[in-house]
Amino acid sequence: MSVGAQVFKETYAFLEQNISESFYCEDFNKELTQKLYNHLRYHFDEQTLINERPNIRKALKSYFSLFRQRISVLFKGLDLIIIKDLKKNVFKEHSAQFHKMSQCLVSLAPYLDNFKVNAGVYMIPPDQIANVGCSFENIKDEALKKELYRESAKVAFDLEDKDLVFFVNDKLTIKKFLKDTKNIERRAYGLPPEELEKLKNIVFEKNVQDEIQQAITLLTKTTLNFAVISNEFFRKNSIALVQNALYQVASIFLNEDSHEALKKAFVNYIFRENFIKIHRYFAKELIELHAYRKKNAEKFLRFFDGKIEMIDGRQVKKPDIVDAKNQRWNAVSILPVAIGKIRGDKEISSLKDTLQNTTVKITELNEKRDSLEKELAELQENKDSIDAKIYNLIQESKKLQDKNYNLKRQRIRGAIDANTQQEINGLVIEIKKYNKEEEALRKLSRETNSALEILKTRIENVNTEIQIQERFLHEQRRKIENLTKTYAPIYEKYDLIVDAVAKTLTIRY
Repeated sequence: MSVGAQVFKETYAFLEQNISESFYCEDFNKELTQKLYNHLRYHFDEQTLINERPNIRKALKSYFSLFRQRISVLFKGLDLIIIKDLKKNVFKEHSAQFHKMSQCLVSLAPYLDNFKVNAGVYMIPPDQIANVGCSFENIKDEALKKELYRESAKVAFDLEDKDLVFFVNDKLTIKKFLKDTKNIERRAYGLPPEELEKLKNIVFEKNVQDEIQQAITLLTKTTLNFAVISNEFFRKNSIALVQNALYQVASIFLNEDSHEALKKAFVNYIFRENFIKIHRYFAKELIELHAYRKKNAEKFLRFFDGKIEMIDGRQVKKPDIVDAKNQRWNAVSILPVAIGKIRGDKEISSLKDTLQNTTVKITELNEKRDSLEKELAELQENKDSIDAKIYNLIQESKKLQDKNYNLKRQRIRGAIDANTQQEINGLVIEIKKYNKEEEALRKLSRETNSALEILKTRIENVNTEIQIQERFLHEQRRKIENLTKTYAPIYEKYDLIVDAVAKTLTIRY
């Protein structure tokens, strides 16, 4: 998770703990500022807090929007955060423009049904708004611009306080409050799925599953910890808690000025789309706690026995755990499968770790061999150069020896003078010099050749070690394959149990 996302989440967590629904945004004072920064300093340094002010602002706006408080945020160093209620501003210098644009938008009112996409839901494309002369595009502040469009729509279409106006994929969206559309509101406020799917593809830069899983994991460690909570608590609170967790996820990725209704609609869409997956996360956590003999998890599972019981003053048939093959499960029968699954995971994971370490070792050995072979090639090239020098010395020395031999023959015949004798003496000195240099080079050649043999032996040893490690690697893969086959029946049963428990957790009773 990025630092920005972490700052957002920690800020949001602080607000949840310290700011109630009745709190008025402009009462956010110096004392609360210091309390917030003290909370954040526990996790981040001051430079990070300065750099991540946009995410602190986003968290503040997202949280207060839950209570229909539209705010602006001003930072005064690390001492004071000033929050202003945007609704107190009557658009100031834009008031005249607001009045004019609202009157322009009125001309669309008779045709509002042309933009109806669902019961009480209307989506107006930006070009249709521009066509009637309504435009706030001269305003650079995106939050203010959208607020002007929204307020203009409320005036132009004579909307009531309970009616919602927000933007979805740049379309001005109106959600009228209708008493008989509770089911529709549950289904993402009646917004078209294709629009929400398009929005999902735009706002999520990475797989949404990662964020959802992190959010659910956090819940299972805190407010929905199966080692502590009762079945009743889960039944009554899980959906609201999951929706709130997903609201935070959506707030990270959606624009900070996105309307609360859009965020909630988006959350409902994501929740419905991932409903079974989310309950599978819960089921896995519950079963794992049971495998580790957590008494409350066992008690939680024992509750699902299909028997009739008085709950909240009414007679209720409790759900039971039935898998896709119509086999019933309970805490007792689930336990050995869950333990076997954990044991299999540990054994296979251990082998995979060994496999990974062996792969790394083989890579290092290959790199070592490449380095030695490079060194061998350089040394061989050096030896070839030495041998070439020795050959050239021998050739030059031979020429001198031949010349010296001829001169000595002349001396025997008495056909030389003093200069010739001097030349012979000089040749003898040169020949000795060549012989001495040749001897030094031959010594160097022998030493180089010895080093070459050592390098070749080292390379052979490395190659042998690579072969050993590759055989070991193959053996580990074979063991993993065999273990996977051995545990396959347990994994199959485990998956059936997870699906069955997940399904049971979704049943309302």
